[in-house]
Amino acid sequence: MQRIVILLLVYCAFIISTSAQNLSTLNTITVRIANSGRIMYNNEVKGYYSLYLLDSTKKEPLKTYLFLIQDENLRKLDSVEIKQEKDIRLQSIVFNGQAFGVLFSKIDFTGPKIMEKHILLSYDRNLKQLGKTEKKDRVYFNKVKLVSIPNEGFILYAHMTTKYTNQLHQQWEYNREYSWENTFADSKYLGSLQIREDAYTTEKKDTSKFYRNTLIVQDITTGNLLASVPLWDKTYYMEPNKVIYDSLNHSMDVFGDLYTKNTLYVFSQNTGLFHLKIDISGKILRRDFNLWTTAFQGFFNEKAKTKQGINFFFHDILQTKDGTIFLIGEEHSRTFSRLVAYDIVIFELDSTFTLKEIHTFAKTKQRKRTTDGLNNSMHHRLKSLSSSKNGYFDYRFSQLTDKGNGFIAAFLDPLESKDKIQFMILVYTPEKNFGIDRITPNYTSAIKTVIEEAKSGYIKISQYDSKKKKLDMQLVKINI
Repeated sequence: MQRIVILLLVYCAFIISTSAQNLSTLNTITVRIANSGRIMYNNEVKGYYSLYLLDSTKKEPLKTYLFLIQDENLRKLDSVEIKQEKDIRLQSIVFNGQAFGVLFSKIDFTGPKIMEKHILLSYDRNLKQLGKTEKKDRVYFNKVKLVSIPNEGFILYAHMTTKYTNQLHQQWEYNREYSWENTFADSKYLGSLQIREDAYTTEKKDTSKFYRNTLIVQDITTGNLLASVPLWDKTYYMEPNKVIYDSLNHSMDVFGDLYTKNTLYVFSQNTGLFHLKIDISGKILRRDFNLWTTAFQGFFNEKAKTKQGINFFFHDILQTKDGTIFLIGEEHSRTFSRLVAYDIVIFELDSTFTLKEIHTFAKTKQRKRTTDGLNNSMHHRLKSLSSSKNGYFDYRFSQLTDKGNGFIAAFLDPLESKDKIQFMILVYTPEKNFGIDRITPNYTSAIKTVIEEAKSGYIKISQYDSKKKKLDMQLVKINI
């Protein structure tokens, strides 16, 4: 990782002008947030990598992607074109500090059973191809993704979980029965969340549908199962929001929402919040349950005076260097077919998971979103729904800053005018204060706008003009 940072710094040393911080790509077709990522070093953004579909003026049998690497000031470092079949779809692109991994997938109808073919490519830091492999698996639709293992390889999450080296040599394969989500990966361990859907309890008095989560720990070298921790008991079901892995002490901090077994519905109100500290063998070292009716009762009584039926959805959980925990979310309520997102809410808790303060930030406008297609029989987990792509909430991203002593959280801040767009950037400083900056980029109905993490003190704004087929990227300074 140090070598790529040095490469970036050396490259910048040869740039005479340091004021230009934007780049325009004129021949792109689509821009998707899943096609980009950040090059990180010591929790600081030191560069960007992106994959864009190029506009073809000829009737070519293949489509062309541009794989682009930029430094922290958006200057181009390197690029390469990747040719793929027309019916292929890009799933994910990741960087592990030594190599980039790119995953494409397509449905394969050639055999007796409908399968999904995965095409994996890997590149070194100079975008020289290291490896290529193809793998057929059961159809898993949009749940397929690639996860990086620091410096040494990748994990393919499809119906089968498979580990590859940087050169894409397969090392082991693990057959899983239920859907999984990655929580962490390092040089020794792999943590995953197993989600068993459409399960019913064996208790005669409880026939409600619920979803059993299990935290799985595997040996990263062999794939052997080391621990399996069920995240439910007779009273509560635990829905993890985030798992923070402590590589020094080999322990996991699991944060999330508590539910009773008869309220596991889309947008339903949870019972409270939980925190588990678990060692790598699966032993629970600490368990903290904060219920709305006890720990947060005073806050709810005050809120009830102004809002009825208020619920919370937490998008991310950050822990600053001093151990303070911040839950970043939005207030919302739901009618039969619409969701109303209210103010931004940030819960501040100490390292023992005790509530210290609740910070509320008002948005300029409240917007109603239709919830067509969501019903009470669906899984209540809303993490995927919180993205800007789905538009159910206004949250965009959050990141630690100032070497872990502060953070920023970015939200869409709706305006009355349809011809303008505005973002609210919340900044928590090392002095333990909150500041707010509102940024209003140029905008028309033909422009898709995405904001992402950037170097310290900035946010990255990408705007794609569908009429001109032009992509503009710029770094905008946060004025706090």
